[in-house]
Amino acid sequence: NRIVASVCYSKEQKQSSLLYPYLKEQQLERFEANIDGLCQIKRVEIMGGLNFGFGSTDYSSKEVSDTLPSSSYPKRQQLFADWYDEYMTSPILGCNLGVRVNLPKGFYIEPSAKYYHGFNLKVIPQNNRVEALLKVGCRW
Repeated sequence: NRIVASVCYSKEQKQSSLLYPYLKEQQLERFEANIDGLCQIKRVEIMGGLNFGFGSTDYSSKEVSDTLPSSSYPKRQQLFADWYDEYMTSPILGCNLGVRVNLPKGFYIEPSAKYYHGFNLKVIPQNNRVEALLKVGCRW
């Protein structure tokens, strides 16, 4: 039986340019806190956990040269970028639950599920996410 807590902070800095001399810069920060537990009863392991995360992003644009090309700036896939930013920066509360059944000769079966709820979503159409997983494996 054990309980594990973790805290994670990540910072991404990106630069992109679809057309010289225009440059877009993005800084994205994310914070996550997790607590997970495991309880073993004979051949069965019960796992569960809670997590919370949030973040922020900042964009800036600039020109790196005075010489302007004759064409106009191309369109971005703005919806995809907005989804990614919102997914990474919105407050998210989640939980997970799983059961591992240890079989003879090191084999196991492990069904598990995760549920996430996003808060203050404006671009992503659904604020609830569910993930179900079935693992079949072998411990060496």
